Amino acid sequence: MQANPELCCYTNRANESPLFIATSKGFRHIILHLLNESLICPSFQGINGVTALHAAATHTTKDSRGIVKLMVSRNPEIVKEADAIGWTPLHYAALRGKLEATQVLTQCNSSVS
Repeated sequence: MQANPELCCYTNRANESPLFIATSKGFRHIILHLLNESLICPSFQGINGVTALHAAATHTTKDSRGIVKLMVSRNPEIVKEADAIGWTPLHYAALRGKLEATQVLTQCNSSVS
């Protein structure tokens, strides 16, 4: 990524970014590398409007609370981003019973009612 920082912004044919793929597969070390080491904000893009934050909110990984917080710190507006059916990451976290992610997303999104 040092040679070409924009690599973290590209998506594959399915419109999935490296961050989305790493998050949906639970590859914590890659997630942290992409978020901490990229000089520019990596793409959060996934399929059908689902973002890496949607994936992080539903997956259980070591330090999932920290990963959700880190993603939001890199891209605060992503908290409000809805997928193709209108669901935000908070919807998915609540549906899956992910208490820590739900708490973080509620704190980060002052517009939650």
